[in-house]
Amino acid sequence: MKFADKLALGLTLLLAALLTVYNIWTQDRQFTADLQAETAVGCGTVGDTVYAFDPESRVLTGCGLLDGARRLQSDPFPAPVYEAPADENLSAVRRLGDWLELEYSCFSRDRSEQTSFSYLVELKTGQVRRKPDLPELVWNGYGHQPTVYAQLQDRLLVDCRAEPYDYVEYGQDGAPYTIHSDRRYLGLITYEDYLSGTPDYTMLEAFN
Repeated sequence: MKFADKLALGLTLLLAALLTVYNIWTQDRQFTADLQAETAVGCGTVGDTVYAFDPESRVLTGCGLLDGARRLQSDPFPAPVYEAPADENLSAVRRLGDWLELEYSCFSRDRSEQTSFSYLVELKTGQVRRKPDLPELVWNGYGHQPTVYAQLQDRLLVDCRAEPYDYVEYGQDGAPYTIHSDRRYLGLITYEDYLSGTPDYTMLEAFN
């Protein structure tokens, strides 16, 4: 790939990331206003829809921010991962075609155990299912699901590979010392592959 092409791609991805951050910020402000007005209780906004989760019925509903019209009533979600959990959280994070992704986390009562994964809700039918995991990336000593950094028209920008590497720094006395770290690589993945847990990435450059 020519330098000019790499630069154009980099600027496109940076703009997409900045727009994503701006959208998340504005959506969070709107959802906070809804909560203060007691018009919604739950797990966040995506686009122009606010989503609320009822832990008793375990049903997710979606309502338009501008018109208040109901746009979704999901099937019931599965029971909490742990009995009488100390903490359970469900957060709407992104729409991918006809699917809404929600990040789920749950702690056991004594907080000795914790789990996290994503649920998917089919927006046309309300069907609920667990999103298949992608292969974990091991960095900072433990496994992580790939992080989504930007949402493009039909693909996601994620970190898709991690590998250990060492580099040398110098102390105030000028003596060198080695730092053990991890280098992660960015890649693009289609919505379809992300939703099915298929690690078919288009590799980009390392970013740390």
